[in-house]
Amino acid sequence: MPHRNPVARPWLSLPAAVAWMALGAAGAARAQDADGVQALRPLSESIKVSPGETCLDEARLERRIARWLERDSIDGRIGILVSGGPGATDVRFVVSRRGEAPAERILDAVPEPCDQLHAAVALSIALSIDATLLGQADVSDDEALGPEDDFEQEPQDPGIELPQPPDEALTFAPEVSVLLSAGIASGLVVGEAPVARLFVGFSPFPWVDVRLGALGVLARGRRFERVVGSYDTSLYGGRLDLCLVTRVAGAMRLSGCLGAEVGSFSTDGDGDFPGGGEVQRSVWAAALAGVAVEVAIVGPVGLGLDLDLNAPLQSRRVQVADDNGRSIAFEELPPLAFAATLGPVLRFD
Repeated sequence: MPHRNPVARPWLSLPAAVAWMALGAAGAARAQDADGVQALRPLSESIKVSPGETCLDEARLERRIARWLERDSIDGRIGILVSGGPGATDVRFVVSRRGEAPAERILDAVPEPCDQLHAAVALSIALSIDATLLGQADVSDDEALGPEDDFEQEPQDPGIELPQPPDEALTFAPEVSVLLSAGIASGLVVGEAPVARLFVGFSPFPWVDVRLGALGVLARGRRFERVVGSYDTSLYGGRLDLCLVTRVAGAMRLSGCLGAEVGSFSTDGDGDFPGGGEVQRSVWAAALAGVAVEVAIVGPVGLGLDLDLNAPLQSRRVQVADDNGRSIAFEELPPLAFAATLGPVLRFD
């Protein structure tokens, strides 16, 4: 019967870490014979991944396994087959060595966030590889095993217990994200207007996002009562956010963000508008607080929602003057502005 190893929470006890280092040292020693001759094969040629309904990615999993093994090649007789099941966290893998019964592992409850899933599966595979090498001698390249060989045999359980995967902070690989979103803003310019934003983020830790962004807001055809003509008003600028991240329901990231924006606020009247054709610009700056929600969809692709409250650092108004410079109409912008945008996000390590 397959050996089931539930992974309920990604944490690694000190004994498990010591056991992991011992297995790694022993496996590395066995990978080389007395003359220093190795029958090794690149890990990429020894593994095959069928993701199923999971977010497993073969290249990403290879990098994580190599990171645990501290090498990117393994005994040429070993083949690894990883299969995702019908659920997002159902993973089965088989480690087979030529001439021996394959060892199957079924991970019933790996963590659902994609980076944690890869970390947990990679650790389990790395431990199985080194455990397979314990007490074995090296062979020639003629006996090398490909990833599809020998998997027809009935898997047997050699009785090796796999430890829990490590804490997320120990295996987390820094991530880069790109978010392009659009939505509606109120108070950034006169009235409500469409807004577009681009964010490039960096996550040095699983609980922190640093985001650098750009935004643009444009409102056309605004009018004053009893004033001929119309005007456009716009705002363009950049922003910097620092966000604290928590995970909700596995595939969802919830962030609270603080930041600042700076840019240019301008108005431009048409030919009939008093002073038409003259563009008025002013520097605009604001502090902001917001909430960002990101939901993973498939692989590195997700959907991001941003809700922001902006507090401009100076008062702003759109004003119309007559030929003598006297104000005949004006619009004072509110002290707080709100923006909501939604769009696709790409996240990769």
